[in-house]
Amino acid sequence: MRLIKCRNQSGMANAALIFLCLVIGTPLYFAYRIVPFYYNYYELIGLMEAEARVASEYTDVRIREIVIEKIRNLNIPIQDERDFQLNRSARYITMYLAYTEELWVTVGKKDYKLWEFPFVAEVEREY
Repeated sequence: MRLIKCRNQSGMANAALIFLCLVIGTPLYFAYRIVPFYYNYYELIGLMEAEARVASEYTDVRIREIVIEKIRNLNIPIQDERDFQLNRSARYITMYLAYTEELWVTVGKKDYKLWEFPFVAEVEREY
């Protein structure tokens, strides 16, 4: 009689453990997939601000090259290099890039797009 009772409780314990793993594991998995999007965004903003601070020392072409190289290194999805806009006036420099990161999940052999994360990296600074 005691063996039957233990088996039923053991099954409940296994089900509870699986449920607990899902409750903890799912948010961790999505954090692992989403946090890099935000890290790359803030890394790009930091570089754009740094380049804006020293804009008087570099040409627009050189600043564009530096930022585009960083965009490539971070694997930020842009359609064309012209998506990155750089405008300079007599006293201000403005840099702008709008892009969208997509969260995809593969189940079996099919890919599913779960969410789009729009980002707008914009820096305006006097130099």
